[in-house]
Amino acid sequence: MTMVPQENKSMSKVYQSVEANCRK
Repeated sequence: MTMVPQENKSMSKVYQSVEANCRK
């Protein structure tokens, strides 16, 4: 999930939150 297109900057924060939950 680290490979997030810069076109979806708004979704980048969502992906970061998902990664944080997965890394818990």
